[in-house]
Amino acid sequence: MVCPNGASIPEQGKWLRTVVTGYFAYHAVPTNAQAVCAYQHHVLSLWRRSLERRSQKAGVTWAKMDRLAAAWLPPPHVLHPWPKDRLAVRTRGRSRMP
Repeated sequence: MVCPNGASIPEQGKWLRTVVTGYFAYHAVPTNAQAVCAYQHHVLSLWRRSLERRSQKAGVTWAKMDRLAAAWLPPPHVLHPWPKDRLAVRTRGRSRMP
């Protein structure tokens, strides 16, 4: 799945949202928050560079990129609980195993 450079900004934003959401779905574990934030910043910087190449006018400012990120990209946050919370089994005094 490749988004062409000539696509409009909303099309690129929708495509990047699916890419970033998929990355977060796999990598957003409790101890990986810093890497998730770094990934989103790297995606933004690459998107900014591709938008700057579309025109010979002045480059895209970070203020504009922040607005685009707020509009199109999900905020970086941890999606998965800690393993002890996720794997906690409540058996009400009974065994899970037959």
